[in-house]
Amino acid sequence: KFNLAGMYATGHGGVVQDEGEAMRWYQRAAERGYVPAQLKMGHSYATGYGVPQDDLEAVAWYRRAAEQGDANAQYNLGVAYETGRGVARDAAEAVRWFRPAAEQGSASAQFALGDMYTRGAGVIQDNVTAYMWLSLAASQESPLATQRRTATGVFDRVTEWFMRRVSRRPTYELTSANTVRDEVADLMTPTQITEAQRLAGEWEVAHSR
Repeated sequence: KFNLAGMYATGHGGVVQDEGEAMRWYQRAAERGYVPAQLKMGHSYATGYGVPQDDLEAVAWYRRAAEQGDANAQYNLGVAYETGRGVARDAAEAVRWFRPAAEQGSASAQFALGDMYTRGAGVIQDNVTAYMWLSLAASQESPLATQRRTATGVFDRVTEWFMRRVSRRPTYELTSANTVRDEVADLMTPTQITEAQRLAGEWEVAHSR
């Protein structure tokens, strides 16, 4: 069912592209508990692809996939709780979903979790833990993305600073993990930075097996 849905979504495999038909097949697979289909349903309702945009439905499908352990769904559910899209805003609940996704190695979730520790949102503020998670996220940033960030001119940096303070979007959607980690480092002692780096190294060793 999921493969057939993909064929209708792309118009490949000898079928005419049909978003509505694709969504019908995705939903059949999702209702049978197939996680990639549940995640697809969440994305579709979040963006209005093939269905009317509906944050409540998006959250419901993300939750079903997240409860089965899907890191992408867990991250998206965390974002929903932090931003209040489809659910009441709840920073602690956002952290509860960011954490398992971060532990699975999701760079997006690691960045989000680090940002939450930076701000003390849903957790006790902790720069050492924030630095650890931000470092892990930064280590996964693509070289090209990092290069673009570090090569921006003054206007772009000022624009980014302004956007992060006036936008309702989370910090981790507006800048890079490297940027936030370096900002946190400015508030830390050398001993704290060393401890955070040690924790990040231990996490990487434990999760490379």
